[in-house]
Amino acid sequence: MEVRVFFFLQGLVSMKNNFRWLADKSNLISICAVSTYLAMVFLSLFVKQDFLRFSAILFQISVSCTIILFLLVKLFKVQKKNKSMGILLGNKRNQMSTLMNMLPDMVWLTDDKGRYSRVNRVFADEIDLPESMILGKTSDQVWSRDTADKLSKYDDIVLSKNKTVQYEKSLKDANGNQGWLEIKKTPIVDDNKNIAGFIGIARDISGRKNAEDERKELAAHLRQSQKLEAIGTLAGGIAHDFNNILAAIMGYTEITISEITPDNPLFKRMERVLKAAHRGKDLVNQILTFSRQHEQQKQLVRMDLIVEEALALLCPIIPKSIQILSYNSGDVPTIYADPSQIHQVLMNLCTNSAYAMREKGGNLDLRIETCDLDESNRYIYEGLPSGKYVKLTVSDTGPGIDPRIANRIFEPFFTTKKLGEGSGMGLSVVHGIIKSLNGAIILTSEPDKGATFQIVIPKEEEVLKEEQLRSKLVSSGNERILFVDDEESIAEMAGEMLEKLGYEVISLQNSMEALDIFQKQHAKFNLVVTDLTMPFMSGEELAKEILSIRSDMPIIMCTGFSEVVSPEKAKKIGVKEYIMKPFLHEELAATIRKVLDTPSA
Repeated sequence: MEVRVFFFLQGLVSMKNNFRWLADKSNLISICAVSTYLAMVFLSLFVKQDFLRFSAILFQISVSCTIILFLLVKLFKVQKKNKSMGILLGNKRNQMSTLMNMLPDMVWLTDDKGRYSRVNRVFADEIDLPESMILGKTSDQVWSRDTADKLSKYDDIVLSKNKTVQYEKSLKDANGNQGWLEIKKTPIVDDNKNIAGFIGIARDISGRKNAEDERKELAAHLRQSQKLEAIGTLAGGIAHDFNNILAAIMGYTEITISEITPDNPLFKRMERVLKAAHRGKDLVNQILTFSRQHEQQKQLVRMDLIVEEALALLCPIIPKSIQILSYNSGDVPTIYADPSQIHQVLMNLCTNSAYAMREKGGNLDLRIETCDLDESNRYIYEGLPSGKYVKLTVSDTGPGIDPRIANRIFEPFFTTKKLGEGSGMGLSVVHGIIKSLNGAIILTSEPDKGATFQIVIPKEEEVLKEEQLRSKLVSSGNERILFVDDEESIAEMAGEMLEKLGYEVISLQNSMEALDIFQKQHAKFNLVVTDLTMPFMSGEELAKEILSIRSDMPIIMCTGFSEVVSPEKAKKIGVKEYIMKPFLHEELAATIRKVLDTPSA
């Protein structure tokens, strides 16, 4: 009986010791099990059987229940912890998804096999697929081959070498527009320091790239502008000397032509020399016009004659594999323009066509005709007013012009030629010239079918007669002229030329000497012709000194080029006429006669 009481009391102590733990766990099952054990011990006090055997069984049952209770409580704790972690993990995933979807860039995560494990909304929208159809797939399965190759580039380096990579790639969107992506990939490492995949971010940098291209283009334009400025400076620097050289060539050539008959073998040769000198003069004027240091000299010109002259220069320099064809409708196509500029237009268009056909050869076709623009067709030519126009067509059988760049060919500095083969200014200058003449230039081209340029310029009703084109009778006289030029060849040539016209000429190369002679013999001179740029005393200073001595003395000023004295400034000084070198025989003669025959004010 005492032993039974001992076990009962022991059970109470055990229950007391474990009650706090059981209460902490709030496990009703455990409390019930222990209570059952105590009840059984209490009942054993009154059971008349082998007490020791019964107590042993009860003890085993108690131990088993305790173990079971412990495991149940442990399981409850783990489940509760897992539930908390699941909620936390779900929150983290939602936060990560929200964060990824807030980014304007494409963001994706892959596993170690390169399969997408998470993508953001921008990524899914770019592919135009829901996220569920992307996850678990590789880039080859969701992108085009070209895009997949560019996006998956360097994946092996990230996954195998645990390196972060960053690169830029150009891609085309669904509309075929070129774009740029900046792609960065960083490996993801698990708790065991193994690579579990990587996170990739692709940012659209098309705007930045376009800005960079624009900066490069602006820099190139600046360099070209500086080159043009340098050309202008160079042109101004050499124009005076070059025109002096041409003046002597043209002057002596004209003197030689005047002394021989047309049947002389030298006659045609001299004419060609004179024409080449004219072209040199026009070339200097073109350079000065291009650098805005020379004004256009518009006049009535016949387009057909300029075409003939341009073809005469083109034939020797165009490859024999290119055949030149020309057609004239028979009308007299007269326009109001600067002849040198029309020549420049023709040369630019024809040399461009020849360049396009340089490898395979072909045909270069030039056509001149008149056309009428009215409401039915004037919109084709940039909406020019209705009326009569001269139409020049230059076409070739080359590879044609890519339609993607056709609208850019008239832009300054735009060129498809290799570096050093072109400045990109030819067609821009052509476009500017035609626009200044109130005309239009239209391009039509197809790949592998050549290119055709149509130019229309307002037609002038006044027609230049053949006799107007031929050299006029050179004016002559018998007055006494003081001619001053520091170039010996020009001074001698002008003296000889004017003496042949009947004038009495004193030719000098020193302006100081000329002033001294004029001071002593001013009453014996009828006219002074002086160069502008001379050492010791310039033509401007000489003119002022002469007019201070004799205010009614007519003065003609000649120059190859000057930025200091313009025709307007020269006339304010008192100079009657201002002519540019190199001048023609009849031009100088006509100017002299005009000044001498005009009464003094």
